[in-house]
Amino acid sequence: MKVVSNASPLINLARIGKLGLLRDLYEELTIPEAVWREVVVEGAGQPGADEIESAAWILRKAAGNRELVQALRQDFGNWGSGRNTARSALVGEFPSCTLSVCAVGS
Repeated sequence: MKVVSNASPLINLARIGKLGLLRDLYEELTIPEAVWREVVVEGAGQPGADEIESAAWILRKAAGNRELVQALRQDFGNWGSGRNTARSALVGEFPSCTLSVCAVGS
């Protein structure tokens, strides 16, 4: 099963010391590059940054559908640009995902 997450569950679970719950549930988690940047690079020193950076079970993936990402960026503008890029990547790769953490396949 493929599982994809945006930044919110990662940050919030890290804040309460429960990031490992995602690993326990899913073994492996995929995050878009934009989520990595938001949590690890822009969020350096914040809850989750170090844990995400060192977690071998969290995989980074670039959005494959660049045209869709660009179209969504135009529609949403720069509001929360990291989040919109992450959401765009999620939608581009997994069109049925609308949740913060989404399981795809079986």
